[in-house]
Amino acid sequence: MSDHETERQLRSAFDGLRRADARVTPSFDAMIARARVEADASRVQAPRVTTAPRRYWRWAAVTVPLAAAAGLALWLAPMRAGDREFEQAVTEWSRTDRPLPTDGLLSVPGAEYLRRLPALGSGATDRRRPS
Repeated sequence: MSDHETERQLRSAFDGLRRADARVTPSFDAMIARARVEADASRVQAPRVTTAPRRYWRWAAVTVPLAAAAGLALWLAPMRAGDREFEQAVTEWSRTDRPLPTDGLLSVPGAEYLRRLPALGSGATDRRRPS
């Protein structure tokens, strides 16, 4: 059997399958029409979903920022009290003339030089005379 004859037989077999499928398969337009009819018949009336009236939105627009501000105030109140206590403790300690525990660490040799600026440039313009 040659390639030409094999191809002709395959084509005729596939054409026969197409004709058999076409006899039992409905047209595309008929399938779409049937699907629309079935969809209309099975459609259940869904409950109507409505959005909240405007007064609820206004209520939310007022209460949400107020609640956020109240929460922020409650959250920050303990921090402010702790800061005030610390500031009072530092103020009271600074009023005393007691030596601090770290004063000894600040007393280093040569500390007097750190308290004043050196005089730079004095005599820099004077030329030395050879002796």
